[in-house]
Amino acid sequence: MRMPTPTQLAAILNPDAPPAPPPAILEPELPPVARAPLKSLRARLADRESVPMLVLEAGSERYVASLADVLEAVDAPDIHPLPRMSGATRGVLPLRGALVTVLDPSRVLGHPAVRGDAALVVSHAGGRLAVLVDDVLDAMTLEPSAVRTVPSALAADRVLIGAVPHDGRLAGILDLAALLDAALALADR
Repeated sequence: MRMPTPTQLAAILNPDAPPAPPPAILEPELPPVARAPLKSLRARLADRESVPMLVLEAGSERYVASLADVLEAVDAPDIHPLPRMSGATRGVLPLRGALVTVLDPSRVLGHPAVRGDAALVVSHAGGRLAVLVDDVLDAMTLEPSAVRTVPSALAADRVLIGAVPHDGRLAGILDLAALLDAALALADR
């Protein structure tokens, strides 16, 4: 036989008494942090600002993405497929008690599916999305003078801003917001 808790015992002995309020959890209120809105990567490059970037691989290609656009990188994400997934959606990723939609950028970027050994968690439209990549390699500072233009056919989709040399290879400069929009548009079809 299980013993009643003190709250259950009090309710049994005093059935007419109002229920006790739950105990208050005292947490200090932190003052709101005033943050200036982040400028887009395109705007920062147009203003000739140096930009911290993440170097990553997706498919057999190397890319860089603005570090300010990435909330976190997750190594070996545990992706759960969902029924009737379409387009670029791979499934969901449980992350600290919430489910985050996982997108595969390979169709948007025009190469075979990524292995998905890592994921970049990005804030998008008030929520979070994860973009699968094969690996997060490094961090670097992108100097605007190092940016090379890409052919107009590649720039037309607005996903690639340009290219930059990295370790003897050219890395495409990704506009993560445009990449997510394009991947979500595939998922809607």
